[in-house]
Amino acid sequence: MMRTCQHDTEDEAYAVATALVMPYRDLFNHVNAGQPLADLPVPVPVSQACRVYRVKRAGLWRTYKARGAN
Repeated sequence: MMRTCQHDTEDEAYAVATALVMPYRDLFNHVNAGQPLADLPVPVPVSQACRVYRVKRAGLWRTYKARGAN
């Protein structure tokens, strides 16, 4: 049996999970201060790619790039 996935549903589930681990207010304050994403405190280990995804999904990518954080 071949398993199929609904990409929209999977993307939404991933977005919800990253929002639970990295709430917007904490993320915004961290990004706005120009702090590196690697230093963002999170309750469980997450990859850099996950952190970047959350910043982009939260609409903070321009702010992140403008602050020059890595």
